[in-house]
Amino acid sequence: MILTLYDENFNALLDNSSLVIERGSMKLINRAYDLNSFSCMCEAVSIDIEPMFAIVKENTGEYKYGMLKPLMTRDIKNKSNVIAKDLFYIFDTDVLINMPLFYGTTLKSLFSFIFNAWKNFDDSGFENVTLDLNFNEQGSTFQNIYRPMEHKVYNVRELIGSLLAYYGLHIISEIRLATKELYFLIESSSQNIVNIRLEDFGINGFEKTDPAINTAIITSDRIGFDPKKWYLLKSGEITDNVELRDLFPTRTKAVHIEGKEMNTNEFLAAITKANFEAVTALAENRYQESIELNVARSPNRLNYIYIGSQRRNLFFETSFSIYYKGQPYKVLPIGEIEEDDIGNKVIRLGYKPLDFMQIINRNRLKFIN
Repeated sequence: MILTLYDENFNALLDNSSLVIERGSMKLINRAYDLNSFSCMCEAVSIDIEPMFAIVKENTGEYKYGMLKPLMTRDIKNKSNVIAKDLFYIFDTDVLINMPLFYGTTLKSLFSFIFNAWKNFDDSGFENVTLDLNFNEQGSTFQNIYRPMEHKVYNVRELIGSLLAYYGLHIISEIRLATKELYFLIESSSQNIVNIRLEDFGINGFEKTDPAINTAIITSDRIGFDPKKWYLLKSGEITDNVELRDLFPTRTKAVHIEGKEMNTNEFLAAITKANFEAVTALAENRYQESIELNVARSPNRLNYIYIGSQRRNLFFETSFSIYYKGQPYKVLPIGEIEEDDIGNKVIRLGYKPLDFMQIINRNRLKFIN
C-alpha cells in the first residue's frame, strides 16, 4: 500500500507524495461511534514536512482511507512511524449552540443545524466540508428524553456521536481531492442481519461478564412524583416494562432529583437529564461478551455479504445473529473492524464500555415521555 501526504490546501507534498508502507506494519481500526485509529511504518520522511492530511491507497491507486494530521517520527532504522487522527476529529471542538432556536422535527434537520453551527464557528479552520445524510427516518421525531434543548457550549464531536449512537447510525469520512473537500456521510447501522456459527471461527467458548447494573431507578423529593424504573434485558435491550425483566438478582443504580424548589420547566429538564443518566448507566453494561471473529478463518472470509443478489462490503450496517453449539444466542452489532495491509481482518462484536457514544442504540430503547 501507498501513503500520500497533503498540505492544508490538498496539494501533494512533492518530495514525499508516494511513500511505500512497509508490509505488515499497517493497522487500521474502524469504530462504530468512537474515533478510528491508524498507524503504519513507511520509508523515511523529510523532517521538515508537516502534512495536514494523508491518504492510504491500494497498490492499484484505489482510495483506501483518509486521515488528519499524521504524526511522523523517524526510528533508528531510518524508517518513519506514522500515527494519524480520524477525520471526524475536526469536530472535536467546543461551540456555543443555541438549541432553543432549532425548530425542526426531523433527525436530518437537527444534524444540519448542528453542522451549520460548527461550520459558522469562526475558528473551525476547515471551509470545504460536506455532510451528507442518507438514512430513512421513518417518520421519527425527537423525544424529550434525549433531544438537546439548552443554549450552551457543546463539544460537537461528542454531540454528533451521541446522536449517531442514539439513533443507530454511523459516520463515514473521505478526502475528495477532485473537489478539495472533506466529505462525511451519515447512514444507518445494523440494517442487515447475517447468521453465523461461532464454531466456524474456531470459537468454542467466550467470556461474558454479568452486568454490574441491570436496573436504574429515578426518584425525587417532589410531591406527587412516581419513581421511574428502567431494566436491562439479556438481549441487550433497555425497557421500562417490568414484565419483560429477565436479569436477576437486581443490581440497581439510583438517580435522585432534588426537585422541591424547582419550577415546572426546571423539573422537566431535570427528569430529562435523569432519564438519560439512568439509561446510559444501563447501556454501559450491555453486550459484555468478548467475541472476536477472525475473518481469515471464516468460510467466506466475511469481506463482503450478499443482500439478495447484490454484493456489499462488510461494515457497520451489518449485525450478526449468533448461533453457539447449535442454539441461537443473540444478535450483536459490530463494535470494531481491525485490519492490516496483508489481508488480516478481525471483527469485534458488541460494544465495550469505553465511550458513552458507543452505547445507546435507538432500536433497542423504549422511552416514555
